Amino acid sequence: MPLITACRARTGKDSAIEQFMDKERSFRQYVGAWDDDESFAGFAHLGRLAVGGFLVLSKDYQLTGVAVDQQLKGDGVEAALIDEVLHRLPAVGCSAWALCNDDADAELYDACGGQLVGGLAAVREANQVVAAALCVSGGALLRTQDLRVYRWAGRGDVGGYISDGRV
Repeated sequence: MPLITACRARTGKDSAIEQFMDKERSFRQYVGAWDDDESFAGFAHLGRLAVGGFLVLSKDYQLTGVAVDQQLKGDGVEAALIDEVLHRLPAVGCSAWALCNDDADAELYDACGGQLVGGLAAVREANQVVAAALCVSGGALLRTQDLRVYRWAGRGDVGGYISDGRV
């Protein structure tokens, strides 16, 4: 299995807005996998959920992207990348959400311990702000046909877990 590490891209900026943007786009939300020959094998990304440009949810994220090299599909790399980004969220109080329309993504999310919440209406009943954020910044309005929403609790703060450079 490819080596999984964080993609660290720090700007070193000094202004408050640049520091904020650096934090929001920091290595904690991007995780990459490299093969033995150091070729890029895949990535996963957690994005921030927001309602409009100003109301950014502090404890809810969206699994916005998981992609691996076609030759590695089904080898567990996607699941390992999802597990890695979930370990970057605190175990208490934080959630990651994912939207899917196809059965392949649903199988992957089930295998990764995702809880199928249902459709957007089910999310709205439980948390209207998260439902609005999934519509506005998460792209749920563009994917209404057969939309399924998955949720994970964060897995960070687990004793003995070593994040970067694991196989």
